[in-house]
Amino acid sequence: MTGDAEDDLAEDAVSEEPLQKKPAKGRKMRGILSLFMWNQVLVIASLFLAMMGVQTITAEDTSLSGIAISAFLLILAIGLLITSADFFVEGAKGIARRAGIAEVIIGLTIVSLGTSLPEILISSQAAWEAYTNPCQVGATDCATDFALGNIYGSILVQITLILGIVVLIKPMKVKPAWIQRDG
Repeated sequence: MTGDAEDDLAEDAVSEEPLQKKPAKGRKMRGILSLFMWNQVLVIASLFLAMMGVQTITAEDTSLSGIAISAFLLILAIGLLITSADFFVEGAKGIARRAGIAEVIIGLTIVSLGTSLPEILISSQAAWEAYTNPCQVGATDCATDFALGNIYGSILVQITLILGIVVLIKPMKVKPAWIQRDG
């Protein structure tokens, strides 16, 4: 062991506040890298589940085993979604704490961007496709028809439906400071 590592260990051993240890050098970077690696694992798992779902749907297997596989994949996807959401929020809170930024700022920016980004990307892709391949007059499958509506609809659902469900589960009072800050 090097002298710096021994000094860090000696400091931690005699520290009177074991819950407030000084983070090891490089731990911050390892935490961010592990968060990105975990996200890559989730992306690969999601793509695998999507491919399995497409194969299951296109095979039109209505037997009991096909339905069981579809149900298993649905439950697995929901479990991955819940787990990844927890990791995402905890990771964002950790980044906020380490950077000295208020958690509400991270919640209003990074987390909201992360939940809106899929709709924005898909709508942008549809709009670009419509730009490069214009719709024929009278066509019913024009890609730009729903691009902007998809983004607005997603944001409205996130604001109203999700907030409404949260308030139904755990009622909360609106503090005057919240209105003054955002108003």
